[in-house]
Amino acid sequence: MLPDDVSGRRVVRYPVNPGSQRASCLVLFEAEPEREMNVLEKIPALVRIGLISSHQPLKSAAECLRRFLVEGLLRAHIQLVIRPKDVLQKFAMNNSEADETQDFWNRVADDWKIQVGTRGDSNRILNSDPVLWRFAGNVKGLKVLDAGCGTGYLSKQLADRGANVTGVDFSERMIAIARKDYPGMEFHVDSCTSLQTVDEGEFDLLIANYVLMDTPDLQGAVNAFFRVLKPGGAAVLVFSHPCFPQGDATIASGGEVTYHWAFSYFRQKKCVDPPWGHFSSDFIWFHRPLSDYWKAFKSAGFDVVDFEEPRVTEDRYHLADNPKKLANSKIRPYSVAFKLKKSGEAAKFG
Repeated sequence: MLPDDVSGRRVVRYPVNPGSQRASCLVLFEAEPEREMNVLEKIPALVRIGLISSHQPLKSAAECLRRFLVEGLLRAHIQLVIRPKDVLQKFAMNNSEADETQDFWNRVADDWKIQVGTRGDSNRILNSDPVLWRFAGNVKGLKVLDAGCGTGYLSKQLADRGANVTGVDFSERMIAIARKDYPGMEFHVDSCTSLQTVDEGEFDLLIANYVLMDTPDLQGAVNAFFRVLKPGGAAVLVFSHPCFPQGDATIASGGEVTYHWAFSYFRQKKCVDPPWGHFSSDFIWFHRPLSDYWKAFKSAGFDVVDFEEPRVTEDRYHLADNPKKLANSKIRPYSVAFKLKKSGEAAKFG
């Protein structure tokens, strides 16, 4: 139980989702602006928190929102005398989007296993995997986090290359599949926006392969990535190219591709695409301009050390399933890839 009074300051609780099976609570405290830091130092971590997440244990939400309230709000010079009207709607919206996205990936997990198999889909095999492995380098002996691991095929590939791998995904069904298909490997149900099962500075390398466009909280995820890396550690991030929405592209008879925007490219927006291929559910993803990703990386503290727009190279033409897929890979920019570094003493890369 949280105390009603801490260091002489009143603690106020506000329900976020009253009546929900996943009860959430917003915990605020009052402090005079000139005494904010003194009060914060005396308040236990669990009380400093703004939100007890609807789908995470108390400890992880404490860490996640301690960073948001203490680092985020104070850095922006916002007083800790917070009115619930100012924040409840935002927190409730973020929780709703996170729950909706999590439920979606649980629904499509079995179909996703069909999509990626044990090698990844054709786009990854033809275009982005060579860049991913070039950015990752020699992983033998490294402690590697596969963030947003899905059904675990990439975790297995990393382990086959000698890495000590942990895979995390917020979809319970995805993790159940990964544990069944790859027994003996380490997989955890965990959200990329908090990485509650991961200690600070635990990993040499983090890989998030087609993950960031699917998370409602980009900055939260990137901050968590930074936290769990050792000083000098690297993050390899591959995600769908935000400048060229493949779902809204038309191809002329001569092969020319036209991309259409139903809203401003510069607008952050939750998008819902109709089912494709063997999938039966609409796809949820989150559009942001490319510059927003760059700003999130820099804000978290990362140095951007490499960038690529993956495309098929001649030595991989033979891997295309058919001429159409090969032609698409030659002219269509499906993804972007970043290599980031956490400043500090270099991690031991092979």
